Amino acid sequence: MTFKIFKKKLTTEQIVSNIKENHDFEYTIQYIYDHHFDTVKHIILKMNGATEDAEDVFQEALSKVILSIEDGNFLGTAQISTYLITIAKNMWLKTLQKRNRLSTVEYDGQFHNDKHLLNEVPLGEEDDLDTRNVFESLLLQIGEDCQNILKYYYFKKMSYEKILVTFKDKYSSEQAIRNKKSRCLKYLKKGLDGSIDDKDDLLSIISSCF
Repeated sequence: MTFKIFKKKLTTEQIVSNIKENHDFEYTIQYIYDHHFDTVKHIILKMNGATEDAEDVFQEALSKVILSIEDGNFLGTAQISTYLITIAKNMWLKTLQKRNRLSTVEYDGQFHNDKHLLNEVPLGEEDDLDTRNVFESLLLQIGEDCQNILKYYYFKKMSYEKILVTFKDKYSSEQAIRNKKSRCLKYLKKGLDGSIDDKDDLLSIISSCF
């Protein structure tokens, strides 16, 4: 039998600091996984999921925690475990809701009305596994040019003028970039079959996939 040996125990404050400052980042992420994945897996299995679902949910929830810390939205007032597990649970509930399987589920020997749990952590309409999987596939389909325009314009806050300079061999004018950006967003919305109409929700899921 082998045991994992951790060089130190991390508090929530240390985890937040490590992620913000990119200090011991890989160790910190591994620490979170080894200490909290089993809890998430237990919850997902109790709520009609499989081990593969638990792995996907955990990765997506962890990505949201990291983004929340980097953006300064998570201040460490709650335990990182509570924050992560609540996000994971709500993401799975949204997945069940989209699959029309949201009913009364058994968890830890008690029955809960799932819907009130969705209010514990605010998540967008896109935050279910199926939508995110479809979206990641769509991002691959739109290609690198579309990805770059969306990334540089919305998330790196570059002007059309600067994007044109950066990709001067690809586009003849700023208007050409505007048109390309518009077509990219329309393709993504169409691929999601109208499930996400709000641009902010669309940008939220794009940012988490880059």
